[in-house]
Amino acid sequence: MLYCKKCGNKLEDGANFCPKCGCPTDSTLANDGDTIVDNGKFAPNVQVQPTNQFEASTGGKSKLGCWSIMLYTFLFFILIGFLAEECDGGEPDKENTVAPQATEKVVSDTLDEEDQVQKQQEEEVRADMENKAAEEKAKKEEVAKAGYDKGYEYGFKGYEFDQQMYESTVKICFDAKYGAPVSVEEKELYKIFSDKFYDGYCEGKKVR
Repeated sequence: MLYCKKCGNKLEDGANFCPKCGCPTDSTLANDGDTIVDNGKFAPNVQVQPTNQFEASTGGKSKLGCWSIMLYTFLFFILIGFLAEECDGGEPDKENTVAPQATEKVVSDTLDEEDQVQKQQEEEVRADMENKAAEEKAKKEEVAKAGYDKGYEYGFKGYEFDQQMYESTVKICFDAKYGAPVSVEEKELYKIFSDKFYDGYCEGKKVR
């Protein structure tokens, strides 16, 4: 195969002029595989570099486009995997984590409220018992003083009693002030009144 020595165009066998540049073909022709250089000589087995900038730029853009497609595809699959993990595994785990925490908080709050109610009830019961004990103590002191004062009055005035008359006098004095004793508590108060009546009666007789 023959080529033009000037432009490197392929020539048909027997051609006298290059159909591309018009250069005569009677000069030395290039063989297949040789490349024409600027000084008109032939450089064997030298690859002709593309002089068309459009072809060179097109090749660069083509490579860049391939890399871009590969990069976008890679990012796309990463995004798909992330979304699949969030949808399949993310939300249930979050719900499974939040739900027990919420349940524990409700149970804890309920127990705290029950404890507060129980403590309040215990405090109220304790306060009632203390108030009742204080009232009973005050009542006993009052009855004891009343019995002592009444006995002291009778003793100071010089009254003499036998056993039956003494018991009758004590009962009359107690009933007149507190009423007839019926319950266990009232009978206990009557005994306190009777004992203190005797103490006051003896003391009154001494100072008479």
